Amino acid sequence: MNLLSVGKERAMKHRERSSFKPLPKSMIFELVKRATGLDPARIERTARGYDNEVYFVKTRGGKAFVVRVKMFGEAGFRQEAWAIERCREAGVPVPTVLLVDEISFGGRSIRLRRPQLRMSDA
Repeated sequence: MNLLSVGKERAMKHRERSSFKPLPKSMIFELVKRATGLDPARIERTARGYDNEVYFVKTRGGKAFVVRVKMFGEAGFRQEAWAIERCREAGVPVPTVLLVDEISFGGRSIRLRRPQLRMSDA
């Protein structure tokens, strides 16, 4: 009985997830400008995962940022930002988190970060 119930719950959540609209480009640009003070010029949606949308944003000055939009899931970006900071304090190379915020577009959480190094450099 529990397995059937979990299966139904998952199917319902999948339908809800598939109906989610991506965040408007203008809203992502506004978040980047608020967090950095820089004018965004280009945006590319790089991933739409099960829980997050991921965007790569480049500013007019050529600086690059990664914006993650949390659509679903229990673990929040605030906890992740806290863990990233603890890793930094321990000497682990991690990205700089510039903004963690809640927005009114469907109650999704936003995290904006600046990539510091590539995975191949770590």
